[in-house]
Amino acid sequence: MTDLLIVLLVLLVFGLVLAGVSTTYPRPLRRWLAIAFASYVASAAAQLFFTRVIVQGGDTQLYAMSGAELARLLERDPSGAGTELVALFFQQPSVFDALVYGGGRSNTGSMHAICGAILFLVRGSSEAAHVFVAMVSLCGALGLFRAFRQFDKECPPAQLFATTVLIPSVPFWTSALHKEAFCLAGTGALFAGWAAIHRGAWLRAALWLPVGGVLVFLFRAPAIVPLVSGLALYFVLNRAQKIRGARAAAFLTPAYFAVALAGLVTPRRRSSDSCSASRSASSTRSSGRSSSTSTTPSRSSARSR
Repeated sequence: MTDLLIVLLVLLVFGLVLAGVSTTYPRPLRRWLAIAFASYVASAAAQLFFTRVIVQGGDTQLYAMSGAELARLLERDPSGAGTELVALFFQQPSVFDALVYGGGRSNTGSMHAICGAILFLVRGSSEAAHVFVAMVSLCGALGLFRAFRQFDKECPPAQLFATTVLIPSVPFWTSALHKEAFCLAGTGALFAGWAAIHRGAWLRAALWLPVGGVLVFLFRAPAIVPLVSGLALYFVLNRAQKIRGARAAAFLTPAYFAVALAGLVTPRRRSSDSCSASRSASSTRSSGRSSSTSTTPSRSSARSR
């Protein structure tokens, strides 16, 4: 019953936020915004069913369990555990490196840290954490839509909204405790900052660009190269079109495909988030329980180890 109330509270908070944002949308698009809200909530429920009933495990379950352990430590020692959680999030040495599965100093460590913070906010409710992440993903997708809408006045708004926000795989795979959810949120923030620069809203750009850049860098660093390259190419193409017209566009447009191909074939380090080894996961959970019974150690003792 408590979990249900927390879920409803999360939905109420984000529903009020989106209701406020909807006033900036044309009236015909407000219906689509409500559909998107329902779609992401349904996707969060589908992800819970998928991981608990069909798969009966997986990364999201592991992140939820480790996040719950970190949330309990944060409740017990907000100052000490909070400092270490921030270090874990930014992939710096932390006493929690040995506690979380996959270790720290990687995007997996950042994922454990943000799950701990979210579960602390929602009082340990895994269901509410999924809904919270789904709403964060929706905000990222809406940031993309608004940026695309600003730069493409010819595409019908409803069509652009559907292809940016409502493609089924987007809400489904970003409405769970996955790194992709925060990468999408970061990408939306980056594009919101980019659009703000073009409008001359420098204060908003100064807010959204660092937030988006940090999120994408921490959770899916390889995406930085194609994102930044694509934005730079768009800037060059836009300037060239204004100066030399369609010929420059015909020459530069294929560069987008070259950047996309380069992003696909760019070597990347092996991900540390393969969380399917049940034996290692169970040992981590047992060590987490024993660690949670003791006081959070200091950062100096972590370095000495």
